[in-house]
Amino acid sequence: MAPVPTIRQRRLAAELKRLREASGLTLEQVADQIGISRSSLSRVENALVGAKLPVVKALLQLYGVQQGQMDALIQLT
Repeated sequence: MAPVPTIRQRRLAAELKRLREASGLTLEQVADQIGISRSSLSRVENALVGAKLPVVKALLQLYGVQQGQMDALIQLT
């Protein structure tokens, strides 16, 4: 049985998915742009795995997140 994601993991995952959808990008587009697989990104967005800091930073930069919000989301990583 897989470990249950923490509240922080679920919050970060939901926000990353919301930001991607708001940017109008698909899973495939984002995964290609940051160099991870579509399935890896999907697992992060669904809180099935913990997000790695370099991936989160790349996603937030791609989505054009402002520094203050970026810092808050990085703290969840």
